[in-house]
Amino acid sequence: MKNYLDDVVVAPFNMVISNYGEIIIAVNKKYGKEFKVFEHSKENVKLIFDERISENKKWGRENTAVPVPSMEKNTLKEKIIPELNQLDVSSKAIELFEYITKRAK
Repeated sequence: MKNYLDDVVVAPFNMVISNYGEIIIAVNKKYGKEFKVFEHSKENVKLIFDERISENKKWGRENTAVPVPSMEKNTLKEKIIPELNQLDVSSKAIELFEYITKRAK
């Protein structure tokens, strides 16, 4: 996996949810593309969320399947986080995570 990291754009989660335009700029630069840069404003985020909600309703998907924040998802997260915290994550997985996220900064 480490051999392929030079071929991808990696971004920390916080950047993905707060400054997606910077990621698109990095992709354009790395691959010589001209994708339209997302202007991360409250209005644009709301527009995207509203589109996703509408699309999922159209296809009859549950609220938890919509890729936007929701109270239902928060409730599910509260239930599963204690279980996830009990999992034994190997030191190799932690090492890989740290390696990838360091490159993303």
